[in-house]
Amino acid sequence: MTLPIPLEVRLSNTRLDRHITRDLRSLTFRSVAPGGFASATFTLDRPLVTQPDEIGYFTRVYIVDARNGATPWEGRLQDPGRSAGADGEIWELSAVGPSAHARDRRVPLIYIDQSWERWRRLDFSQASPAVKNDDTKRSTNVPSFTISATSGASYDIGEFISGRRYEAIQAAGMALGRVECLVDNGATASVFSNKLVTRADGGASHVVEDLDWSTTAAELNGAVGSGTPITNGDNIAELRADRDDGTAWSASSGGVPINTRWAEFWFPVVRCRLMNADGTDITSGYSATSVLASEVVKDLVGRLLDQYDGVNATIATTGYAIEQLVYPDGTTPADVLDDLMLFEPGYYWAAWESDPTTGKYRFEWKAWPTTVRYLADVLDGYSAPSSAVELFNKVTVVGKDSEGLTKKVTRTQTVPELTAAGLTREELVPLADELYTTTNANRVGDMFLAEHLTPLNAGSLTVARPVYDSVANRMVQPWEIRPGNLIRVSGIRPNIDSLNATDRDGVAVFRVMAVEYDAGSAAATLELDSRPRTVEHLLAKLQQKIARRG
Repeated sequence: MTLPIPLEVRLSNTRLDRHITRDLRSLTFRSVAPGGFASATFTLDRPLVTQPDEIGYFTRVYIVDARNGATPWEGRLQDPGRSAGADGEIWELSAVGPSAHARDRRVPLIYIDQSWERWRRLDFSQASPAVKNDDTKRSTNVPSFTISATSGASYDIGEFISGRRYEAIQAAGMALGRVECLVDNGATASVFSNKLVTRADGGASHVVEDLDWSTTAAELNGAVGSGTPITNGDNIAELRADRDDGTAWSASSGGVPINTRWAEFWFPVVRCRLMNADGTDITSGYSATSVLASEVVKDLVGRLLDQYDGVNATIATTGYAIEQLVYPDGTTPADVLDDLMLFEPGYYWAAWESDPTTGKYRFEWKAWPTTVRYLADVLDGYSAPSSAVELFNKVTVVGKDSEGLTKKVTRTQTVPELTAAGLTREELVPLADELYTTTNANRVGDMFLAEHLTPLNAGSLTVARPVYDSVANRMVQPWEIRPGNLIRVSGIRPNIDSLNATDRDGVAVFRVMAVEYDAGSAAATLELDSRPRTVEHLLAKLQQKIARRG
């Protein structure tokens, strides 16, 4: 059979490149925001006794608009199944879009770490009794560690007394971008020093900064490409207390009483060296003790997502300064992108059609638009079960801090409908340990509340006829509608002035979250503002949670 619409399907691998449109019995494909091209299923009338060369794992799938050569969907085969029955012998094929590439690799990642959890204690001194290297807290209850002398201990000139070492960057196969820490001492003495030292695997140590002891708190810091540079490629950091010069550190050395011979370190910050989206290293610009979501997105594309076109990627700059983002036990780029959208819910990512020359998929990280792109109506079907269950005026964000203690922050807002009813509706949002700081938790809570201020019509719209596309300035077919845009739907009783809205209002203007096109019915189903509460959607969310825990 042939499709009743001008779409063609092509399969391509190293063995064969073939159009299979005439063999198609059914075809559906789906795109989502975030994600881009997501999935496709189609069946072929083919005998089962042979293995066609064009059908195999990871074969490229191209769905092409025969009118203009555009690509409504593209991906790779994942499940080439087959069956036989009353309807004959059928190949049932499932494909995944380029969004699946974001789950191809699970690796450890360390972007910014402000915790002592991954700093390992070092005791290199041979003095007896040994120096103390204790986990402590400052008077402000800030976690720290303190190196202090034991009465009667003596240390040789130039001896490394004690310290802590950070190796999580090395374990992740990354390099240092910035290291920073505050330090204070019990005495002012030039014979003792506080040092920040870095090195690469098996390489020589590099002293980044060396400060004499002082009773005035100071900052040890260094960064790649800065005035106090970390050697490019170093991946291990150490914070040390050293005996530099003069006589040995004994009971009377340096004129420093034994009870003032201590060094306390707190507020550590470790940042990795980032990559550009094209895979080149960024060797300057590490002055901040935080990282932006957009910087992490560029790094993911350049470091791990080699099937995406990093050279031509579109990555919009974000504004929120993320304080903690570490995955020492491994994660996927898709999970990191999900976490970034907790901080920046006004942005989404997507992978689309490939470049015919390089074969790499077009990637974008962009803000949700504020102008309407599509104009549609409800003639072909509309369902919007708007529910007050999505309204919240209070949220508590729970997670574990750097000491492993369970912490929580609570944020509130005024929701007119809840105020009028005298109700408080509170949600509990868990924040992964890898992301938790008080500032990060406040941000996630505020973003959650902003998304639950008004009752959104989280429903679906069926489109079986052309709609107007203000970007293309023409009528487009249902299969051409892309998620990640705004649509205005006429025929719905709007809020006051909502038909003139340039941003979504949950009644007449919506975000298009997903588009699924069925060639059999020649209609697209659009999911608006948020996914409808279907069994399929709930199962998908459950699978995502299981995947993340695994």
